[in-house]
Amino acid sequence: MKKIIIIMCICLLLISPKQIYSIQTNYQISSPPIPWYEFRNGQKDLKISATGMSITGTVDSPNQPEAGGDISIIGGSGGGFYRYAFRDEFAVDAGGTVLWAGGDVGNSATMDMRMVYIPIGLEYLAMRTDNVAVIIFGGMNFSWISVGIDVDTGTEKGSVDIWTNTRGPQGGIQAAFKLTDFVFTPFFMATRLSGTATIDYEGGGESGSTTTGIPPSTSLTYGLDLIYVPIDITLSFIIQQSLSNSDNNGLRTHIVTLSYHFDLTDETNEVIEPVKIKKTKPVKQYDKKKQNEQETQKKQK
Repeated sequence: MKKIIIIMCICLLLISPKQIYSIQTNYQISSPPIPWYEFRNGQKDLKISATGMSITGTVDSPNQPEAGGDISIIGGSGGGFYRYAFRDEFAVDAGGTVLWAGGDVGNSATMDMRMVYIPIGLEYLAMRTDNVAVIIFGGMNFSWISVGIDVDTGTEKGSVDIWTNTRGPQGGIQAAFKLTDFVFTPFFMATRLSGTATIDYEGGGESGSTTTGIPPSTSLTYGLDLIYVPIDITLSFIIQQSLSNSDNNGLRTHIVTLSYHFDLTDETNEVIEPVKIKKTKPVKQYDKKKQNEQETQKKQK
Protein backbone atom coordinates (compact mmCIF):
# COMPACT_ATOMS: atom_id res chain seq x y z
CA MET A 1 0.00 0.00 0.00
CA LYS A 2 2.82 2.41 0.86
CA LYS A 3 4.59 1.79 -2.44
CA ILE A 4 1.54 2.44 -4.61
CA ILE A 5 0.63 5.63 -2.71
CA ILE A 6 4.17 6.97 -3.17
CA ILE A 7 4.07 6.19 -6.91
CA MET A 8 0.68 7.85 -7.25
CA CYS A 9 1.90 10.91 -5.35
CA ILE A 10 4.92 11.23 -7.66
CA CYS A 11 2.64 10.98 -10.68
CA LEU A 12 0.36 13.61 -9.19
CA LEU A 13 3.36 15.88 -8.61
CA LEU A 14 4.25 15.45 -12.28
CA ILE A 15 0.65 16.04 -13.30
CA SER A 16 -0.73 18.19 -10.45
CA PRO A 17 -3.48 20.74 -11.09
CA LYS A 18 -0.85 23.43 -11.62
CA GLN A 19 1.39 21.17 -13.68
CA ILE A 20 -1.55 19.92 -15.74
CA TYR A 21 -1.61 23.38 -17.24
CA SER A 22 2.11 23.18 -18.03
CA ILE A 23 1.73 19.78 -19.64
CA GLN A 24 -1.40 20.88 -21.42
CA THR A 25 0.26 23.93 -22.94
CA ASN A 26 3.39 21.96 -23.76
CA TYR A 27 1.12 19.51 -25.58
CA GLN A 28 -0.39 22.38 -27.56
CA ILE A 29 0.77 20.68 -30.72
CA SER A 30 -0.04 22.94 -33.57
CA SER A 31 1.55 25.84 -35.34
CA PRO A 32 0.17 29.23 -34.27
CA PRO A 33 -3.48 29.98 -35.04
CA ILE A 34 -2.63 31.37 -38.47
CA PRO A 35 -4.00 29.36 -41.43
CA TRP A 36 -1.74 31.19 -43.91
CA TYR A 37 1.04 33.75 -43.65
CA GLU A 38 -0.88 36.56 -45.42
CA PHE A 39 -4.35 37.40 -46.73
CA ARG A 40 -6.38 39.87 -48.78
CA ASN A 41 -9.90 41.26 -48.46
CA GLY A 42 -12.47 38.50 -49.01
CA GLN A 43 -9.96 35.64 -48.76
CA LYS A 44 -11.09 32.37 -47.13
CA ASP A 45 -8.41 29.96 -45.88
CA LEU A 46 -8.56 26.46 -44.46
CA LYS A 47 -5.55 24.63 -43.01
CA ILE A 48 -5.61 20.98 -41.98
CA SER A 49 -2.76 19.58 -39.86
CA ALA A 50 -1.37 16.28 -38.62
CA THR A 51 1.21 16.08 -35.83
CA GLY A 52 3.62 13.57 -34.33
CA MET A 53 5.18 14.05 -30.91
CA SER A 54 7.44 12.45 -28.32
CA ILE A 55 8.10 13.33 -24.67
CA THR A 56 11.03 11.88 -22.76
CA GLY A 57 12.53 12.36 -19.29
CA THR A 58 13.32 10.63 -16.02
CA VAL A 59 11.50 10.21 -12.71
CA ASP A 60 14.15 10.30 -9.96
CA SER A 61 13.14 8.37 -6.79
CA PRO A 62 16.25 6.99 -4.99
CA ASN A 63 14.30 5.94 -1.88
CA GLN A 64 11.53 4.23 -3.86
CA PRO A 65 12.90 2.59 -7.03
CA GLU A 66 9.42 1.36 -8.02
CA ALA A 67 8.36 5.00 -8.44
CA GLY A 68 11.37 6.02 -10.54
CA GLY A 69 12.42 5.30 -14.08
CA ASP A 70 12.26 6.70 -17.57
CA ILE A 71 9.39 8.66 -19.07
CA SER A 72 8.57 7.77 -22.68
CA ILE A 73 5.40 9.13 -24.23
CA ILE A 74 4.38 9.26 -27.89
CA GLY A 75 1.26 10.65 -29.51
CA GLY A 76 -0.31 12.57 -32.32
CA SER A 77 -3.10 14.92 -33.26
CA GLY A 78 -5.20 16.22 -36.10
CA GLY A 79 -7.02 19.48 -36.60
CA GLY A 80 -8.30 22.21 -38.86
CA PHE A 81 -8.30 26.01 -38.89
CA TYR A 82 -10.51 28.42 -40.86
CA ARG A 83 -10.04 32.14 -41.52
CA TYR A 84 -12.08 34.83 -43.27
CA ALA A 85 -10.58 38.23 -44.14
CA PHE A 86 -13.23 40.96 -44.01
CA ARG A 87 -10.73 43.69 -44.88
CA ASP A 88 -7.26 43.88 -46.38
CA GLU A 89 -5.81 44.28 -42.86
CA PHE A 90 -8.22 42.28 -40.65
CA ALA A 91 -9.49 38.69 -40.47
CA VAL A 92 -11.33 36.42 -38.02
CA ASP A 93 -10.42 32.78 -37.38
CA ALA A 94 -11.50 29.66 -35.52
CA GLY A 95 -10.17 26.13 -35.30
CA GLY A 96 -9.87 22.94 -33.33
CA THR A 97 -7.36 20.19 -32.53
CA VAL A 98 -7.88 16.70 -31.08
CA LEU A 99 -4.90 14.95 -29.44
CA TRP A 100 -4.01 11.54 -28.01
CA ALA A 101 -0.79 10.59 -26.20
CA GLY A 102 0.29 7.70 -24.02
CA GLY A 103 3.26 5.77 -22.67
CA ASP A 104 5.33 4.93 -19.62
CA VAL A 105 5.82 7.22 -16.61
CA GLY A 106 8.57 5.52 -14.62
CA ASN A 107 8.96 1.79 -14.04
CA SER A 108 5.47 1.07 -12.70
CA ALA A 109 3.04 3.59 -14.23
CA THR A 110 1.47 4.19 -17.64
CA MET A 111 -0.34 7.28 -18.86
CA ASP A 112 -3.14 7.92 -21.34
CA MET A 113 -4.11 11.47 -22.33
CA ARG A 114 -6.76 13.04 -24.57
CA MET A 115 -7.22 16.72 -25.31
CA VAL A 116 -9.48 19.06 -27.30
CA TYR A 117 -8.09 22.52 -28.02
CA ILE A 118 -10.18 25.33 -29.63
CA PRO A 119 -8.75 28.80 -30.40
CA ILE A 120 -10.84 31.73 -31.67
CA GLY A 121 -9.27 35.02 -32.64
CA LEU A 122 -8.69 38.16 -34.67
CA GLU A 123 -5.75 38.79 -37.01
CA TYR A 124 -4.15 42.08 -38.08
CA LEU A 125 -1.93 42.12 -41.16
CA ALA A 126 0.57 44.74 -40.06
CA MET A 127 2.82 44.47 -43.11
CA ARG A 128 2.65 42.90 -46.54
CA THR A 129 5.30 43.37 -49.23
CA ASP A 130 6.78 41.17 -51.95
CA ASN A 131 9.40 39.93 -49.46
CA VAL A 132 7.92 40.20 -45.95
CA ALA A 133 4.55 39.82 -44.21
CA VAL A 134 3.77 40.33 -40.51
CA ILE A 135 0.56 39.24 -38.73
CA ILE A 136 -0.36 40.13 -35.14
CA PHE A 137 -3.05 37.89 -33.66
CA GLY A 138 -5.02 37.52 -30.44
CA GLY A 139 -8.10 35.84 -29.06
CA MET A 140 -9.35 33.16 -26.68
CA ASN A 141 -8.24 29.58 -26.01
CA PHE A 142 -10.57 26.83 -24.75
CA SER A 143 -9.09 23.46 -23.74
CA TRP A 144 -10.35 20.20 -22.25
CA ILE A 145 -7.94 17.48 -21.14
CA SER A 146 -8.28 13.99 -19.68
CA VAL A 147 -5.32 12.16 -18.12
CA GLY A 148 -5.40 8.60 -16.81
CA ILE A 149 -2.54 6.99 -14.84
CA ASP A 150 -2.44 3.29 -14.03
CA VAL A 151 0.09 1.91 -11.50
CA ASP A 152 1.15 -1.73 -11.20
CA THR A 153 4.11 -2.57 -8.92
CA GLY A 154 3.66 -6.30 -9.36
CA THR A 155 2.09 -6.64 -5.92
CA GLU A 156 -0.29 -3.65 -5.86
CA LYS A 157 -2.39 -1.75 -8.40
CA GLY A 158 -3.96 1.70 -8.48
CA SER A 159 -5.21 4.43 -10.79
CA VAL A 160 -5.59 8.20 -11.02
CA ASP A 161 -7.94 9.98 -13.45
CA ILE A 162 -7.75 13.74 -13.98
CA TRP A 163 -10.15 15.97 -15.96
CA THR A 164 -9.47 19.66 -16.57
CA ASN A 165 -11.34 22.52 -18.16
CA THR A 166 -9.33 25.67 -18.90
CA ARG A 167 -9.78 28.89 -20.82
CA GLY A 168 -8.06 32.23 -21.27
CA PRO A 169 -6.54 34.78 -23.64
CA GLN A 170 -3.72 34.16 -26.08
CA GLY A 171 -1.84 36.31 -28.56
CA GLY A 172 1.32 36.56 -30.58
CA ILE A 173 3.06 37.58 -33.78
CA GLN A 174 4.23 35.78 -36.90
CA ALA A 175 6.61 37.06 -39.58
CA ALA A 176 6.96 35.64 -43.08
CA PHE A 177 10.12 35.87 -45.16
CA LYS A 178 9.29 35.03 -48.78
CA LEU A 179 11.73 33.38 -51.15
CA THR A 180 11.00 32.02 -54.62
CA ASP A 181 9.35 28.73 -53.60
CA PHE A 182 9.80 28.75 -49.81
CA VAL A 183 8.49 30.95 -47.01
CA PHE A 184 10.05 30.95 -43.51
CA THR A 185 7.60 32.00 -40.78
CA PRO A 186 9.03 32.34 -37.25
CA PHE A 187 6.41 33.02 -34.59
CA PHE A 188 5.93 33.74 -30.91
CA MET A 189 2.77 33.13 -28.88
CA ALA A 190 1.77 33.61 -25.22
CA THR A 191 -1.18 31.83 -23.61
CA ARG A 192 -2.62 32.39 -20.13
CA LEU A 193 -5.14 29.82 -18.92
CA SER A 194 -6.99 29.00 -15.72
CA GLY A 195 -9.84 26.67 -14.84
CA THR A 196 -10.75 23.63 -12.75
CA ALA A 197 -9.47 20.08 -12.29
CA THR A 198 -11.20 16.98 -10.94
CA ILE A 199 -9.05 14.09 -9.63
CA ASP A 200 -10.33 10.57 -8.93
CA TYR A 201 -7.97 8.02 -7.35
CA GLU A 202 -8.13 4.39 -6.31
CA GLY A 203 -5.50 2.01 -4.97
CA GLY A 204 -4.02 0.44 -1.88
CA GLY A 205 -7.49 -0.12 -0.49
CA GLU A 206 -8.33 3.59 -0.68
CA SER A 207 -10.33 5.72 -3.13
CA GLY A 208 -11.63 9.24 -3.38
CA SER A 209 -12.33 12.29 -5.53
CA THR A 210 -11.47 15.97 -5.31
CA THR A 211 -12.05 19.12 -7.36
CA THR A 212 -9.72 22.09 -7.29
CA GLY A 213 -9.03 25.29 -9.17
CA ILE A 214 -6.13 25.75 -11.60
CA PRO A 215 -4.62 29.20 -10.96
CA PRO A 216 -3.78 31.43 -13.92
CA SER A 217 -0.48 30.49 -15.51
CA THR A 218 1.36 31.68 -18.61
CA SER A 219 3.02 29.60 -21.31
CA LEU A 220 5.26 30.77 -24.15
CA THR A 221 5.48 29.07 -27.53
CA TYR A 222 8.26 29.69 -30.04
CA GLY A 223 8.41 28.07 -33.43
CA LEU A 224 9.23 28.11 -37.12
CA ASP A 225 7.10 27.10 -40.08
CA LEU A 226 8.73 26.17 -43.38
CA ILE A 227 6.22 26.51 -46.23
CA TYR A 228 6.72 25.06 -49.71
CA VAL A 229 4.44 27.39 -51.65
CA PRO A 230 4.00 25.45 -54.96
CA ILE A 231 2.04 22.68 -53.16
CA ASP A 232 0.91 24.63 -50.04
CA ILE A 233 2.67 22.26 -47.60
CA THR A 234 3.85 23.51 -44.17
CA LEU A 235 6.38 21.80 -41.88
CA SER A 236 6.34 23.13 -38.32
CA PHE A 237 9.03 22.96 -35.66
CA ILE A 238 7.84 23.99 -32.21
CA ILE A 239 9.86 24.75 -29.10
CA GLN A 240 7.80 25.29 -25.98
CA GLN A 241 8.56 26.43 -22.45
CA SER A 242 6.19 27.00 -19.56
CA LEU A 243 6.80 30.15 -17.53
CA SER A 244 5.13 28.58 -14.50
CA ASN A 245 7.61 25.70 -14.48
CA SER A 246 10.85 26.61 -16.21
CA ASP A 247 12.41 23.13 -16.22
CA ASN A 248 9.02 21.42 -16.82
CA ASN A 249 10.13 18.61 -14.50
CA GLY A 250 12.97 17.78 -16.89
CA LEU A 251 10.60 16.71 -19.66
CA ARG A 252 11.84 17.13 -23.23
CA THR A 253 9.15 17.69 -25.85
CA HIS A 254 9.68 17.16 -29.58
CA ILE A 255 6.91 18.08 -32.00
CA VAL A 256 6.64 18.08 -35.81
CA THR A 257 3.50 19.23 -37.62
CA LEU A 258 2.66 18.80 -41.30
CA SER A 259 -0.08 21.09 -42.66
CA TYR A 260 -1.86 21.63 -45.98
CA HIS A 261 -3.48 24.92 -46.99
CA PHE A 262 -6.66 25.39 -49.04
CA ASP A 263 -7.67 28.75 -50.52
CA LEU A 264 -11.49 28.65 -50.47
CA THR A 265 -11.97 32.13 -51.91
CA ASP A 266 -14.83 32.29 -54.41
CA GLU A 267 -13.15 33.83 -57.43
CA THR A 268 -16.52 34.30 -59.16
CA ASN A 269 -17.16 37.21 -56.82
CA GLU A 270 -14.43 39.25 -58.44
CA VAL A 271 -15.57 42.52 -60.10
CA ILE A 272 -15.66 42.22 -63.91
CA GLU A 273 -15.37 45.41 -65.94
CA PRO A 274 -18.22 45.76 -68.48
CA VAL A 275 -17.29 45.46 -72.16
CA LYS A 276 -17.74 48.73 -74.04
CA ILE A 277 -19.69 48.34 -77.30
CA LYS A 278 -19.01 50.78 -80.10
CA LYS A 279 -22.14 52.51 -81.33
CA THR A 280 -22.94 52.22 -85.07
CA LYS A 281 -25.50 53.90 -87.28
CA PRO A 282 -28.75 51.99 -87.70
CA VAL A 283 -29.07 50.06 -90.97
CA LYS A 284 -32.11 50.77 -93.09
CA GLN A 285 -34.37 47.77 -93.38
CA TYR A 286 -34.96 46.36 -96.83
CA ASP A 287 -38.59 47.02 -98.02
CA LYS A 288 -39.36 44.40 -100.70
CA LYS A 289 -42.96 45.57 -101.22
CA LYS A 290 -41.89 49.12 -102.04
CA GLN A 291 -39.26 47.84 -104.50
CA ASN A 292 -41.87 45.74 -106.35
CA GLU A 293 -44.16 48.78 -106.71
CA GLN A 294 -41.31 50.81 -108.14
CA GLU A 295 -40.50 48.08 -110.70
CA THR A 296 -44.21 47.84 -111.76
CA GLN A 297 -44.39 51.58 -112.36
CA LYS A 298 -41.31 51.43 -114.59
CA LYS A 299 -42.85 48.67 -116.73
CA GLN A 300 -46.11 50.59 -117.18
CA LYS A 301 -44.19 53.54 -118.50
